[in-house]
Order: sequence, then structure tokens, then C-alpha cells
Amino acid sequence: MRRFLILSAVFVLSATTAFAEDTAKAAATRKKLSTKVTVMYKDTVWGDVRQDLKEQVTGLGIREDTKGGVTLNSKVTYSAKDKPLEEVLDEMLKTMEWGYYVVSKQGDTYDGTIMITKGKERGYPAGKEPDKKPDDKKPDDKKPDDKKKPDDKKPDDKKVDDKKPDDKKPDTKPPEDDGDRVERTAAAKLRAAKNLVADGNKDRAIVVCEEIISDFPKTNAAKDAKELLDKLTK
Repeated sequence: MRRFLILSAVFVLSATTAFAEDTAKAAATRKKLSTKVTVMYKDTVWGDVRQDLKEQVTGLGIREDTKGGVTLNSKVTYSAKDKPLEEVLDEMLKTMEWGYYVVSKQGDTYDGTIMITKGKERGYPAGKEPDKKPDDKKPDDKKPDDKKKPDDKKPDDKKVDDKKPDDKKPDTKPPEDDGDRVERTAAAKLRAAKNLVADGNKDRAIVVCEEIISDFPKTNAAKDAKELLDKLTK
């Protein structure tokens, strides 16, 4: 009986250690990082970028380390189509020399929130990254075996080449997709402008409206932006 109790205690402690790395909210946020998003930013202020990402990923929380050097007025130029949020953050923030990590602290107000930092963090605070290096080396050990397989299947690989003409058909659709992304980006900026008006920041709202009209002149949002701009400048 004593042995059973001791083994049970060891099992509970092991399970607790395994799941103690992330809180429930932090674990949920890490799942959201796999959500695919489509973005198109051209000299877009970070505040608008944050709002757009939160609209595309339901329940996403983003906070900036302003004391550490992250400025909300920083401008972003980046675009991606149907990419996981994790990849988008990695590529986009790398150009700005920014980092991010998921806050994982039970009872903390910002538990489960993505913290944007002035650094190179990628998902975890500096110095608290999971130790996965030993596992990462396993694929390298199999490289010699992997090299034999492509040689054996060269005849089959040619079948893929025969299908290249069919693969090119989707190229006729990007213009429509680009238009959708432009409309979405312009609409997001228009919502940001309206929020600024609601917050009493009339001057900033005027600047955003002018950006919409200048950068996205053929969108429906541009028409609405002109009407809003006329009201704000009267």
C-alpha cells in the first residue's frame, strides 16, 4: 500500500512538472499563434497593426513594453498571405529589431497576453526558452539515410514536372486576392480612425483618413474616409 502511494505521488509530481511550463491562458495563446492571417502593411503605425491582428485572431491580447523602447507610433511595412501568426510576428518584428513572448504567470493581469519587446525573444522570455536542442539534433543523424530515398524516386519526381502547367493556373487569381487584402487593410485603418475620433484624438484621425485616401484610393474605405475627413475638417 505504501509503495502504491509513493508511486502515485511521484506520478502526480511528474505530471505537474510537465504542465507547469505554461498557464492555461498562455497555452491557449500559443495555440492561437498557429492561426493563419493575411496582412498588408505599408508605413502602417503599430497601433493599427495590433488592432488588425486582434480582429483576425479572436481573443488575442497584445501589449507593448513601452518602457523598454517599443513605440506605438513605429511604422510597419510588411505583407503575408495565409501564414501562421507565429511566422508573421517572427518575420515582421525581425525587421524592426523587436521580439515577443507569451506572458505565463498565474494570477497576473496580463497572463496569456503577447508582450512585444525591444529584443530577440521568440515566444518565450529571454533565458526561459524550452530546452529542445538534443531532440533537434536527431534529424541530422538521419541525413545519410534520407539522401538515398531521393535517388530511388527520381523517375517519380518527373511526374511533378509534367504538372507544372496545371500548377500555374492559380496565378490568375492573385489580383482578386490582392484586392481583398487591400480592402481589408483599408477597412482596418478606417476603423482605427473612427476609434480615434471616439477617443477624442481628432488630429490623429485626420492623418489616418488622409493615409487611407492616399494609399488605398480605389477602395470603399477611401470613400468613407473622405466623408469622415470632411466632417472632421469643417
